[in-house]
Amino acid sequence: MDREQVTEFLGQVPLLQCLPGSSIRRIAEAVQVKHYEPGDYVAREGEPVDGLCIILDGQVLVMLVLASLIYRDTFL
Repeated sequence: MDREQVTEFLGQVPLLQCLPGSSIRRIAEAVQVKHYEPGDYVAREGEPVDGLCIILDGQVLVMLVLASLIYRDTFL
């Protein structure tokens, strides 16, 4: 995915749509596109995350463990 495609994609993200194009281009310059295989962890609870994750394609399962309860949700 080239920088132009990243910029175009970011312009479609609802959270970022209120930003001017110049800000979206600056964010696009800092983007690191990563690919994950099914079953890979994007982040783990309690571990630091360096930035914001935006899912381009696919889905992610979010799981939070609270004592003996488990909360699960899937984002498409």
